[in-house]
Amino acid sequence: SLPVLLFDDEKGIRVGDTATHIAALLGRGAEVGRYEVDTAADGERLTRFYEYRGSRFVLVFTLTESHQDPTVTAIYRQ
Repeated sequence: SLPVLLFDDEKGIRVGDTATHIAALLGRGAEVGRYEVDTAADGERLTRFYEYRGSRFVLVFTLTESHQDPTVTAIYRQ
């Protein structure tokens, strides 16, 4: 898991960023495949798969605080 993921166009994603911020930053076209919702010990989480500027990565969002605009709790690079 990474705390920050930086791209060559000077954009970056950080743990704590919201889903709305990421959609505005990367565009909805960066989302690839399907997403998954599962239940963890601390509540529900949403896993989304992305591809942006040649990088494939996965963002995990926590749904406990907000189903409308969840925050990134983990970043994984593929």
